[in-house]
Amino acid sequence: MAQVMDLVTAETTATSKEPLRFDEIVERIRELVADLSAGGRPIRVLEAGCGSGRKSWVFRFPPNAYVVGIDNSQEVLEKNEAVSEKILADIQSDPLRPRDYDLIICFDVLEHLAQPEKALANFAGAIQENGMIVLASPLVNSMKGIITKFTPHWFHVFAYRYLLGDKNAGRPGFGPFPTVLRWSISPASLLRFAQDRGLATEYFQLYRGRMWDRALKRNRALGIGCYLVGRLIELLSFGRITAATTDFVMVLRKPSP
Repeated sequence: MAQVMDLVTAETTATSKEPLRFDEIVERIRELVADLSAGGRPIRVLEAGCGSGRKSWVFRFPPNAYVVGIDNSQEVLEKNEAVSEKILADIQSDPLRPRDYDLIICFDVLEHLAQPEKALANFAGAIQENGMIVLASPLVNSMKGIITKFTPHWFHVFAYRYLLGDKNAGRPGFGPFPTVLRWSISPASLLRFAQDRGLATEYFQLYRGRMWDRALKRNRALGIGCYLVGRLIELLSFGRITAATTDFVMVLRKPSP
């Protein structure tokens, strides 16, 4: 555990190396999912905060996977055709059945929760032995994270529409959704949670999110400005706030006794 904590500290304060991109992370996630269902073993999957199913292409669930999608919005669930079963519920307050899943995926959801700790505890109780929990979220201590956390929702809608070119941004059923981004979902906090729950860290990696790249590429002046401001923030914070990386993925495994 100490070695993993050292890795997180080193990764989140490193500013000189080029961060991984989202597509590079996707391949590793797919490998882990494939290993879990190797040999045709049927697996039961929970996609927590599944939304309309637009993220399902990331995981490429095998044919032997029974995928349960849970979301607190009936509107987005009705649009989801990628899951085998749909549940309208709140992962923070509605308890999941104990040891019910081989794989739980919560991708870009924790940052929207007011009480992510309750959702994480829910996952820890619902995962089977040798099962995996895949968590992905923006880094709170990144320039993207700080901007997201301390700006109002209307600004996020504005950024999606005019910096990313998403004409549906803010409309019912479409993102961006209100973001809380609690400090309790930082990598260091999640590793402490894993240790307390007896979960092993299978994989951890920082990366640069696609939307951040898209925004900077669409507007060259914005890209240059963000780079300069980011470097200044890194220097003033002594590396505690990073501009180069924006997001992280963490895979936790529940060991067999």
